[in-house]
Amino acid sequence: MSYQDTPLWDETLDIEERLDYLIGELTIEEKLNMLGTWSPEIERLGICRKMTLGGEAAHGVEARHDQASNSDRGGVNTTAFTQPIGLSATFDTDLIKEVGKAVGYEARALFNQGDLGLSRWAPTVDMGRDPRWGRNEEGYGEDPYLTGKMASAYIQGMKGDHPFYVLTASTLKHFYANNIEKGRARISSDIDARNKLEYYLEPFRRCIVEGGAQGVMTAYNEINGIPCNVNDEVNEYLRDELGFEGHVVTDAADFSQTVDAHHYTENLPEALVMSLKAGVDVMTDEAPVVYKAAKEAYEKGILTEEMIDKSIRHTYGTRIRLGMFDAYGTTPYAGIKPDVIDCSRHRKLARKTQQKACVLVKNEDNFFPMKTSGKKLAVIGPWADAWHNDWYGALAPYKSTIYQALSEVYDKDCLSYDDGLDRIVIGCTGGYVKVSNDNKVVITADRAEATVFSVNDWGWGRVHLRSENGLLLRTEDRAFEVKNKDAFDWFVREDFDLRKRPDGRYEIHTWNGNQVCVKDGELTNVGDAPASTVKRVPMEGNWQSSDETFIFDIEVVENGAERAAGLAKKADMVLVVLGSNPVVNSKECIDRDSLDFIESQSKLLKAVAKANTEIGLVLVTNYPYYIEDELDCVKAAVITASGSQELGHGTVDVLTGVVSPAGRINQTWYSKKYPLPDFNNYDIRKTKRTYMYNEEEVIFPFGYGLSYTNFVYRKMKFNSKEGQPVFTVEVENAGNYPSDEVIQLYVSASGLRVEQPIRRMVGFKRLHFAPGEKKVVSFTVPKDELSYYDVVKEKLIVETGIYEFSAGGSSEGLKESALCAINGVECGERNAYLTINAHRYDEYENCATSHTKDKQRYLRSCTDESYDLEYRDITYEEAPKSVEVKYVCAANCFRTSRTECDSRSMEFKLYFAEDLLIDTELEFKGGADEILTAIIPIDHLGMVGMENINHTVRLECGPGIGLISFVFKH
Repeated sequence: MSYQDTPLWDETLDIEERLDYLIGELTIEEKLNMLGTWSPEIERLGICRKMTLGGEAAHGVEARHDQASNSDRGGVNTTAFTQPIGLSATFDTDLIKEVGKAVGYEARALFNQGDLGLSRWAPTVDMGRDPRWGRNEEGYGEDPYLTGKMASAYIQGMKGDHPFYVLTASTLKHFYANNIEKGRARISSDIDARNKLEYYLEPFRRCIVEGGAQGVMTAYNEINGIPCNVNDEVNEYLRDELGFEGHVVTDAADFSQTVDAHHYTENLPEALVMSLKAGVDVMTDEAPVVYKAAKEAYEKGILTEEMIDKSIRHTYGTRIRLGMFDAYGTTPYAGIKPDVIDCSRHRKLARKTQQKACVLVKNEDNFFPMKTSGKKLAVIGPWADAWHNDWYGALAPYKSTIYQALSEVYDKDCLSYDDGLDRIVIGCTGGYVKVSNDNKVVITADRAEATVFSVNDWGWGRVHLRSENGLLLRTEDRAFEVKNKDAFDWFVREDFDLRKRPDGRYEIHTWNGNQVCVKDGELTNVGDAPASTVKRVPMEGNWQSSDETFIFDIEVVENGAERAAGLAKKADMVLVVLGSNPVVNSKECIDRDSLDFIESQSKLLKAVAKANTEIGLVLVTNYPYYIEDELDCVKAAVITASGSQELGHGTVDVLTGVVSPAGRINQTWYSKKYPLPDFNNYDIRKTKRTYMYNEEEVIFPFGYGLSYTNFVYRKMKFNSKEGQPVFTVEVENAGNYPSDEVIQLYVSASGLRVEQPIRRMVGFKRLHFAPGEKKVVSFTVPKDELSYYDVVKEKLIVETGIYEFSAGGSSEGLKESALCAINGVECGERNAYLTINAHRYDEYENCATSHTKDKQRYLRSCTDESYDLEYRDITYEEAPKSVEVKYVCAANCFRTSRTECDSRSMEFKLYFAEDLLIDTELEFKGGADEILTAIIPIDHLGMVGMENINHTVRLECGPGIGLISFVFKH
């Protein structure tokens, strides 16, 4: 019997019957081989290697030669859309669904012709709560509602419209609170219940419940001391609470990092079992590593066949829904052909998306749109005629730059261009640096033979040197050469750090911190920096050397800023195009230390501004900067993300008025006056992060963006439909330009039990308006959108109260409001005689959540100082006589001790209202992770007569106490 005649391949059967057959036919050896991303070859069942669960598709199908998602035949060009942060800036769910559909069709076309990767690791829905995050470009901004809606649209497009079969499966990244790159495989994201459920988990909830995501990837970091791949919330939240039925994978090699980086388990078999128990199905480490650990765990008896079977049900359930086991090609996507890849429709979609992603942030004197004839235009800047790829981008079939696109529509006699970069010659021991005909780097004694390099200084010790033949200088091991037109690799070996000495000469360091010198008439580098180092900031230390072989003279042949200023003087108007490099300034593994703008580009802009005041700025960036000074130099500015093959055409369409801009800022651009809080503090409420809590002046608020016309808001009204609030507002295009407008709805509430955001988004719609056109825009707001996490009831609630709903074109540009009485629930009270878990605090200072080895949750100090906790609304019917405290000795606990000292303060204080009722020392005793109990008598006389009144209890715990819970006794 052919495998195609078995129940596994019978499309008429229920999916569970097909999985039952598969699991029943597999040997234990075959099952042990199924815990990785690759399917083992099982010929009798028709299972082949092609059925992998991996590949990237952040903003296009990644099918590069260096990715496992592709076949062995080399890279494949696929449609490259703008970065996810740019997709989100469109505020257009219908558009993004079309983008997701295009990506899904191209992934399926590749699969149908033999390539791999029909289950793609996208979208990334980690919250952009801090703009320094290296992977900011991969996310959808700082708002959980926007992220959830936009990412869900992308998922729905990837998924297709069939009720059973999936076009291309999506995998949400990264579950969860993965927002720092430095030390990501070791650090813990400390998060309380309110931040967790109201903010960090919200986009995951939407993308599963509304988007229908088929997969989830766990994050590298820990959550409150527990590595994400062994976090029980995978089961408890994703599966049990949300009903997620898909598969869960670890991040790349993270299963091994449970042992090697987190040191959470002693060995890989234990790590694998803990991951499976938590709900993870797939370990993304190398297949032999996963198999070996599984084999050992099974032989030890800690891994059961039942645990493996559960994983297989999830992973092969996804494969069946992808149509990988259809005997006769019943799946409606089996006939998709490769001609869909980068087809004309997808090219038009990429251009349209780029148009809609552009955000106009300044436009004095109607500088934009620019006329394409009649005035001399100088186009200046390192991004003007450049295009830079990002790590998770598609291999673009073509790359439209802004200058190229202008050349197609502008009067050529009136158009000029300069990159604004310095040109230099490098002198050294024995002469000058020269690029030979075979692209090797040699030393010549003849100054006339020296190579003139263009200097593109990206800041922070990352300088690119381009030779006269257009290729970039790089170092591989100890050798130097010019090789690539673009700097693109996981390790950017084209990065050089040119450090000026006090004597005006230079020392040069490579991408990984080694020092460049001349040896035997050639350039080389010395040092022991490994070839796996991702350099984040210039190396520290005194590198002043007296050895001439390490010292270089840099002669500026042409000053780029002066040259550009000269060009600007001759022009009627200037367009300066600046921005960041997505694999240099910030990316996976590289966070930013500050939001300061790139110094060399700032100097270029200011030099041009002195020569000509008629300046427009295009800033190509995937994250915010401090640009107050730069904005003062220009009359108009447009911000856009990188990544689109139609970057030039789509942006120029906006600059020249083919379309009016309507993109919106999806992440607050803070002012340099606002000191950013601790990067690793995930409490957005306490640190006043994001537009929801920030009270300081900002450069651009969330939701901000201008257009070429003016919109007027009128007559906001409230109605109720089937018990849900419905708001309408009249919007009119009061100008003369056809344009989209992004109508945004926010809610504010005061007087509720706990602090609420200043405002938060509960709706948005992007609509097109003709000049003079009016539309009545309606928003239905499900009451659940108003929920917050109640620490008393330990669940999300909607509290009865008065809510203000406001509509406008920005979070700080709200034009119309309406009050609405919401009938929800009353807040609960804490019964003093029922256990109060420590983590259910109302307020805190200097503490975080940790866990014992068996995952008992407790609170600990973040420093070697005491921490404070506040619990409100405590009532009792009879004055208590004592309080029972459960705790652990923090210094003895699993992986949570900040020191090895066993003498840290165990002082415990309890304040009732303003009175100090308890001031004692808890005992420091017990073994590691042992739960201790202390019953402490109190003077209840001060509490007599205060029965049945809401009270506040404040605890002050010494750094030696790991507090679990407390309860009053009478």
